[in-house]
Amino acid sequence: MSNDELATSTRVVAPRDLVYFERRTKLLLAGGLIFITTLMIFLTLQPSLIFRNNTPTGGDMGAHVYGPAYLRDHLLTSLRLSGWSNDWYSGLPIYRFYMVVPALFIVALDILLPYGIALKLVAVAGLLALPLCTWLFARLARLAFPIPELLVVASTIFLFDESFTIYGGNIASTMAGEFSFS
Repeated sequence: MSNDELATSTRVVAPRDLVYFERRTKLLLAGGLIFITTLMIFLTLQPSLIFRNNTPTGGDMGAHVYGPAYLRDHLLTSLRLSGWSNDWYSGLPIYRFYMVVPALFIVALDILLPYGIALKLVAVAGLLALPLCTWLFARLARLAFPIPELLVVASTIFLFDESFTIYGGNIASTMAGEFSFS
């Protein structure tokens, strides 16, 4: 084989191809990690119970069923996002101390789904979004590989931390009704 034939038969990998391959490999690794951690969280949350048409209770969750229904039935019909309810304790301000955004999502989903399922889907949405949001935050902060991926793992470990159930953010707190914090 002559030198000309050898030169044409051997392909030299350009640095540009290596950069593309490395970037693609890192994205596939990150995507796989995010998928696996999100699936693990989803399966832990027992999807059969999330999609069962019943009222979620436990901790403060039973009381939080009231807010979005009041928003739907009384406040939004008056084109308001907050107001006063005389239903508890001789009255209380509704959506003065709690964020109204999760309740708006519940009301929107309630158009298509039963109320209990809509409430549970919004309650677990923050838990399911945390791995992806953690990775995106780390990437937007321009943290070097593998720090975004390690933060995905760390955030998943945080979700499974059972040392507290009232501060919000982890699975136990969310199931106790602190879903506005997740």
